[in-house]
Amino acid sequence: GTSRGVVPAASPSGHAAANATITFPSSGTFSVIVSGPLDGSLGGYSLSALRLNRPCDGAPALTCSSIVDGAIKGLIRSQVYSLAASANDSYQMRLLRPDANSLFLPRVDVYDQTGASTAFVNTSDLKQVGFTIPSDGVYTVVVTDSYDNSQSGSFSLSTLRLNRPCGASTLSCGALSPGNLARSLSSSVYTY
Repeated sequence: GTSRGVVPAASPSGHAAANATITFPSSGTFSVIVSGPLDGSLGGYSLSALRLNRPCDGAPALTCSSIVDGAIKGLIRSQVYSLAASANDSYQMRLLRPDANSLFLPRVDVYDQTGASTAFVNTSDLKQVGFTIPSDGVYTVVVTDSYDNSQSGSFSLSTLRLNRPCGASTLSCGALSPGNLARSLSSSVYTY
């Protein structure tokens, strides 16, 4: 499987934080070695790893019409979701950063069963992206901080399947269809 880990690199906040993608040649147990700088200096570190080609057990599931509120709390943290989808499903993904005064800049990456990136979106306020699912399966959706991997903050994320909408109401020719959007990122879907 494919995992994402951290390797040394400078960040704007002075933390050593970066991402690296590692593909393991087979299943089994592997060793991860953390060593200090060549000058012999000491200090603390944090290491994080996750599977990109399949979500870890217990990852909350997104549906064909989901809105989730979440938070990233600290250095190299992430929030992981799963999304079961069929080939050629078309999705709209929207990402909201509710606190415009925070350095936290949410980023969402969607990975397929091989660990390849299918879509991403990052924002300083509200942004959306459309993407098409290449094959049947469970996709890994990862939310991180795109500023420097060390900021904390909240986000709202929505997914909406466009080609086979779930819970869609039917529009009738010439008839009024009243509605209400009860929260940010909510949507009403109709077929005609």
